[in-house]
Amino acid sequence: MQELPLLELASQDGLEQELAELYGKHAATLLRYGSLFAPASEAARDAVQETFLRYFMERRSGRSIDNPAGWLYVVMRNYLLSRLKHDWQTHEMVNANLERLPAPQRDPEVMCAHSELTNKMATLLTVREMECVTLRAGGLSYQEIADVMDVRPGTVGAVLSRVQKKLRPAITADGSAVKIPRDPTAA
Repeated sequence: MQELPLLELASQDGLEQELAELYGKHAATLLRYGSLFAPASEAARDAVQETFLRYFMERRSGRSIDNPAGWLYVVMRNYLLSRLKHDWQTHEMVNANLERLPAPQRDPEVMCAHSELTNKMATLLTVREMECVTLRAGGLSYQEIADVMDVRPGTVGAVLSRVQKKLRPAITADGSAVKIPRDPTAA
């Protein structure tokens, strides 16, 4: 086995730390985002894993990534679209009815209410609107969402405004309207 120079070992440790921090910060929202394209939870998990693997390979080869969050979402979106195209061309079917295991720390009533709200949103919103809301809920700015969806930031604002108008009649259990956070960096 060939020994690595000390500098290379140190840079690998830094890369592993960077990857661990990114994973902790973005994995859950990437999984939810991936679920829009791949309803089977296993396919979404595979996509998250593939996305982080590609990030690691890019960084390990020396490429600098200015906006890691945006990069992760773009790569995941492209990967899932490519996978869907491949599955469609080969006529592979994915079992979208796999039961999802509930997280043990979550209250079943909260999970049920969340599921009902999600189902209601899915019936009211288009796929593009759901994608935009999911990215916004993941903490991305209007510009980052625009980059991922390949649209202008103004379009993101218009889509989110349209979503809020559609969801305004939908009232949560405590009587407050559903709000979508505005991007403070947007004009």
